[in-house]
Amino acid sequence: MLKQLLIFSRGGLILWICKELGNALKGSPIETLIRSSLLEELSGAASYNYDAPGAAYTLKWTFHNDMGLVIVVVYQRILHLLYVDDFVAMVKREFQRFMIQSGHFTMTSMMSFSSSETSLPLHPTIK
Repeated sequence: MLKQLLIFSRGGLILWICKELGNALKGSPIETLIRSSLLEELSGAASYNYDAPGAAYTLKWTFHNDMGLVIVVVYQRILHLLYVDDFVAMVKREFQRFMIQSGHFTMTSMMSFSSSETSLPLHPTIK
């Protein structure tokens, strides 16, 4: 079972999040992923194993370069979910389709979006 699905900009703005209700993630797997892999531009890898006291997660992600987005899925490492790669690809396609249909992005604005967003904070804290 997926624990969290998160879509955020490369600048750190969280655009969409879906969490399993009632069960918060233990530790800070998203923050650790950003600091250890995404900031260091280790984009060749598409998965990351996170260990915290009482928790072991696998994080899989993909980039949407045209829109400047990162799509991350978090699930318990003990579960070897075979559908996650296909699911992440589907979310990427559907999110792009939604944004274009809703008029938030055109193909031209997507090209300028990723380069104009560098002034946003890396990972905003939501309270």
